[in-house]
Parts: sequence; structure tokens; C-alpha cells
Amino acid sequence: MATESLTSLLDRVNRDPRDLHAYQGLVQLFTARGHLEQARALEEALHRHASAFEARAPIATDSAHAPRDREAVLAFLREADPKSQIDLIAAVAGEYLDLNLEDSEVQAALVRCESAHFAALLPRCTALHTRFRQRSYRLTCLVSTYASAAFIEECLDDLVAQTIFADTEVLIIDACSPQNEAELARPYLNKYDNIRYFITPERIGIYPAWTMGSMFASAPYVTPFSTNDRLVPHAYETLVDALDNHPAATLVYGDSYLTDKPHQKIGAGPPSGFYRWPDIDYGWLMLNCGVGPQPMWRKAAHEHVGYFDRRYKATGDQDFFLRHARRNGLLHVPEITGMAWITDDSLSGHPSALSEALDIHVKHFKSVCMRVPLAARTEAWQILRRRYVEYVTKLPQQGCAKEAQELQRRHGSFFSQVPE
Repeated sequence: MATESLTSLLDRVNRDPRDLHAYQGLVQLFTARGHLEQARALEEALHRHASAFEARAPIATDSAHAPRDREAVLAFLREADPKSQIDLIAAVAGEYLDLNLEDSEVQAALVRCESAHFAALLPRCTALHTRFRQRSYRLTCLVSTYASAAFIEECLDDLVAQTIFADTEVLIIDACSPQNEAELARPYLNKYDNIRYFITPERIGIYPAWTMGSMFASAPYVTPFSTNDRLVPHAYETLVDALDNHPAATLVYGDSYLTDKPHQKIGAGPPSGFYRWPDIDYGWLMLNCGVGPQPMWRKAAHEHVGYFDRRYKATGDQDFFLRHARRNGLLHVPEITGMAWITDDSLSGHPSALSEALDIHVKHFKSVCMRVPLAARTEAWQILRRRYVEYVTKLPQQGCAKEAQELQRRHGSFFSQVPE
């Protein structure tokens, strides 16, 4: 019999958390792919905790979806190996948390696994920051770089030009890039003592890189900076002041210029557009992608909202923003803080990112839909359904037929009838 896909096996677990054969199918999948160490570790965990997968009653959820066995998930997270099984851990915990967003115990267990994973990864990284000096910083800026040699110097020049650069820890995660950005960054590392530079032993995605950086950040505030975006000189001072002056806010964001030209400097020519954001709330963000390219958040907020979901490849920041908005933590600063380069070549610009964003919006909608009045619930569902139909129609035309089929599999039944 052919080996089932990871998605199919997780679907089975989602429908019946006591389906031990589905978990055993995961063992077969890893074996078929040559991940023998992961397969053995998972099989040993299943043998030790078979009763948790077969006998425990599932907990109830506040939605119409199949419940997940909370104790089975927690047992798996206790026994799985974060060093080698972090993607499987994220998949199992994520499938459960998608239906139980407020389960702080499972969220905390997932964070512990991520922390253990990166604690094991850090000694394997190459550290280049010989001049770095630990002191009290107001802000940690995260720079994830992969194949960004053309932009890394512009990125660092913008950071050096920040009005609070001396109070900023710059933490660069080089995701095993093939373009040797480290040599281009070396003059900055030799000159400044507030830049840390790590090269991971293998490639990691942007959201694992941001999680790693957030965990190791030493400042109370954290912000990511894409190498191909630009900043106004006072951007970070403005956003830091906003967090200082609004203790209820956990994440702040400014407005941004847009450009369709790489390497364009702010003020060197007219922008091609703007992100002029509203004062975003949870309901608005559940139906739209927002907040933009210059968010800043409190490191302490990770205790409540978690870190970035590594299951997402292109729009995981939207899920992270929604978790802040769910707690009314967003604050709009109505000032231009930078400029974003908009290109179809980016991860978020790829057509497949549309399906990922819809997954995120539907997940959050399902978690609260029964708590809002019927008229508002129906209107929001109709908006999401129109988007679903559009994506299922257009994705195959853009070479993403598989993504369209997966959307139908995941959401077809949900969009077949209006929620009552």
C-alpha cells in the first residue's frame, strides 16, 4: 500500500485522535523518506504512550470540528525529540491548537519544544560577532538572510542610520546562505559592537529564524527587518516610544511606502504606493492581511501569544499578528516608518501564499464565529467564501493546481453551507 502523505495522516489524527494506525503511518512515512532516527524516536514514544492514543476521551471544543485528544498531544510533546522532530512537533501541536487557540498549556509545551530545539541548534551555528558587547539594549532587530547578498549592505546601512542604533542589538540569522553575506557584513561586525551574526548549519525558514532570534533577543522589544526593505532614520525610535507610552499595547506598527523597484532609497523617487493602515482590530485582521513590514512587539508577549508557527512558509506573520489582535494588543502609529519592495518573486507574493493566508483567516474565524451575532458571522463567512472560490479558480491558472486542490480538501465542506 502506498505511503500516505503527511497532510493525509494528520487529517486522520484530526478526525480521530485515537487512531494509532495514523501515528504508525507517520513512522512509515519517515522511514520511507529515509528519516530513520525520527521514525525510531516516534515509534518508541508511541509504544510508551499507546494508551494515551487509544483510550483517553477527547476534550470538547467550542466549534463543530472534530475534537483532538489533549492528553495525547501533551504526551507526544513530552516524549518527542525537539532536536530532530521539531517539524512533526509543530504539525501535531499546530493541528490541535488550530481548534483550541486558547489552550495555554499546549502552547507552553510547544514553546518549550521550540526552545529546546534552538538551544541545541545554537552551539552548531557559526558565530562571527567577536566584537559584540552585551549591555542593556532598548531594542533587538532581527535580520534573517538567505541569498540576500545584493541587499545586505543597504540593510545594515539603514540600521546604522537609525537614531537609536546605539541602543539597538542587531541579531543576524544567516540561514546557511549560499551567497556569503557574512563577508559583506564583516566590515560592520569589525566596526560596531552591537551586531551579532550567526550562520546556521543548514537552511531554515524565515519563521524559524524569527523564532530563534526572538528567543535569543536580549532587549525588551523586538522587530524584524527584511534585507530588501528600507527604513526612515527615526523609525525605531518612533515605534519604541509608542511601546513605552502605551503599556497595554503588545505590538505596534507604522505606515509604509511601497516600491516596485529594488534598491530604491526613500526620497530618491516617488513611491509606487502606500500601506496606510487603519487602527486594526481582530475582526478586520481576520478578513485582511495587515500590519505590514515594520512591526515591533514586546518580547514578554511571547509568553502569551507564542512564537511563529513554522508550518507556514510565507504569511505566518499574519497568524502571529492575529494572536496579538485577539488580545487587543495592536497599536497603529500613523507615521511612515519605512518602504517595502513589492515583488512577485517574494514568498508572500507567490500565488501559493494566498492559500496559506486563507488557512490562517479561516482558522481564526472558526474559533470565534459562534461568539458573534449571526448577521456579522454570515457576512464574514461570505467574504471568506468569495475569496475561497476566487483562489480555487485562479490558482490552477497560475501553476498552483495542487494548492487549489488542498484548499478544496481543507475548506470545501466549510464553505458548502452558511454557518447557522
